[in-house]
Amino acid sequence: MIDGRFNNDARYYGYWWSATEVGSSHASKRSMLYYNDRVDGGGYDKRLGFSVRCVQK
Repeated sequence: MIDGRFNNDARYYGYWWSATEVGSSHASKRSMLYYNDRVDGGGYDKRLGFSVRCVQK
């Protein structure tokens, strides 16, 4: 959704931004679904409200 709300229902799936940009208006995201053990990715519109996870080395 591009209306100021987070596009995430934690009961079923989670979406997170990665640090990889895919053009000026899109970035790479990672997602996990409750019914499998895969981590999926893809380029999505930067205006979408995904979560951000910061990891310090």
